[in-house]
Amino acid sequence: MRDDAEADGRPQDDTVTGTTSCTYDPAGNTDPRTIDGRTQDLDWNSEGSLHKVTEADGATTEFLDDADGNRLIRRDKAGTNLYLT
Repeated sequence: MRDDAEADGRPQDDTVTGTTSCTYDPAGNTDPRTIDGRTQDLDWNSEGSLHKVTEADGATTEFLDDADGNRLIRRDKAGTNLYLT
C-alpha cells in the first residue's frame, strides 16, 4: 500500500498538519478518509494501487499504473498528466 502522496507523484513530506481520520478496507487500504473536514473516497485496484479518488463534491481524480505499479497517467478536471520515466 502506498500513501496518496507517493501514489500520485507528489513529493512526500514528513510534516502533518490539521486533522486526519480514516478507515481501512479488508485489504488494508485507506478508505474513506477525512482531512481537515474534507472527505475523500479512495478506490484501489486489485494490485493495491490507488485507482480513483472521489471528493465530497463529486470531483474525481483517476490513476493508471503500468504492470510494475509505476504511475503512467493521472486524470482530473484540470487535465491529464502523463508520467514518463
